[in-house]
Amino acid sequence: MFSVLIFNSVPILYLVVEAWRRVPVCQEISLGRYAPWYHATQVASRYRNGDIPVRRRNARENVLAREPPVVVESSTEVDQELTERIRSYYEGEGGRRWRRIEQDRPRGYLEQNTVIGRRRLHDQLLSWLAEEPPCRILDAGCGLGTLACEMHEAGISVTGVDLVPAFIDEARRKAGPGGPTFLVGDLRRLLAVDADPAARFDAVVLTEVLEDYDSGERHELLREIAQSGTKRLYLAFRSTGFGSAGLWQHLAVDAERDISEIELLRGIHLATPFRQRRQAKIQVRNYRAHLSDLRRDG
Repeated sequence: MFSVLIFNSVPILYLVVEAWRRVPVCQEISLGRYAPWYHATQVASRYRNGDIPVRRRNARENVLAREPPVVVESSTEVDQELTERIRSYYEGEGGRRWRRIEQDRPRGYLEQNTVIGRRRLHDQLLSWLAEEPPCRILDAGCGLGTLACEMHEAGISVTGVDLVPAFIDEARRKAGPGGPTFLVGDLRRLLAVDADPAARFDAVVLTEVLEDYDSGERHELLREIAQSGTKRLYLAFRSTGFGSAGLWQHLAVDAERDISEIELLRGIHLATPFRQRRQAKIQVRNYRAHLSDLRRDG
């Protein structure tokens, strides 16, 4: 009798918690903060922010040995520190995992969910772009160029930029002659306010890029994108929520990289002229992502 009662109460508890999280006021309260694995994610966050020294993994592997000829490098000491931090992450297991996902060769259940979720995310974004094709688009943090090539096949003029030279090498090989333009370097240099107006982009795409930045860096990056004059921003990021902030987040490799949807969108509304026109939520079990179509106000 007792076991039957416990078994029947589990789905009821799930529905109660999910309903709680959908109430706007209660969304400010993170249920993960009361879970035992919350402290583990906080330690991971301290590693990411540099509060705890990180031992570089696979130091013998030098995937950055061959630099592509076109480089848009960071210009300040802070930019250089950010560049090195991101590159060092993708030199190790982070880069190998990202390759498996972009090449549709997942290892295990969690990566398979990510592959399926990203495919749905790309399809949703491409459907939005088909309604109002921009003249020139910047795929910022393009990785291996999968999405950039898909946008190019849809007839959009695309420039892809990424901080990791090895990723750009693979993107160029994948695209071949006549494909998108791929550059290695800091996306903020391409969006500088003093750039040639004729060379500016109509839209910027950021898909799962902000996860590499801490909270302050994210908002600074978004302000710089707004200052560049681009009229459209398509933003996709891994969001927290029931099912990703719970046990799934504890098990996932990059769980500490998920972003608070409310905090990020509020910051965009307060600090930039971008306003959300529409949104889509993608969820495949442990993979949960938020996609926003943001337009410049006025």
